[in-house]
Amino acid sequence: TNDQMAIITWFQESAPPHGYGLGSVPWCGDLAGTTCRGVPRQIQSDYVFTALVGEYGKAAALGLVILMGAWLVRLVARHGLATRGAVEPASPRATQQAWLSWVAVCWVGLTLAQLAVTVAGNFGWLPLTGITFPFASYGAWSLLVNTFFLALAIHLPRKA
Repeated sequence: TNDQMAIITWFQESAPPHGYGLGSVPWCGDLAGTTCRGVPRQIQSDYVFTALVGEYGKAAALGLVILMGAWLVRLVARHGLATRGAVEPASPRATQQAWLSWVAVCWVGLTLAQLAVTVAGNFGWLPLTGITFPFASYGAWSLLVNTFFLALAIHLPRKA
């Protein structure tokens, strides 16, 4: 009853190797009632990776996702060193740093899982679950919460 997966698969396979380019992607919008040969209407929420494939091509879209994942890991790589795996009760400042560092590390883990599930859903490897693409999807609460945790992860002082 739902042909969205067929449409995004067709769209990903029909995109040129370097993508259609900015402003040139075929778009169905509200005209999807007839034979539509473009991007599905839910592109802003569920199919952001497919939109990246349409804009830049499959290799560049995968490269952008890998770069985003590497950036997130690099963002909190030193937070683990700040805690040494345990919360130190001797110093209130160290305890606060340790808890906030663990929150930042857990947030990055969840965001990487969110990114992986969304991309796998766009490839048809997993069912689409309505999970938003981090920092790019239409979900306002998702964007707000991710921005809050990003600010927390960037702002925290880290021990070298």
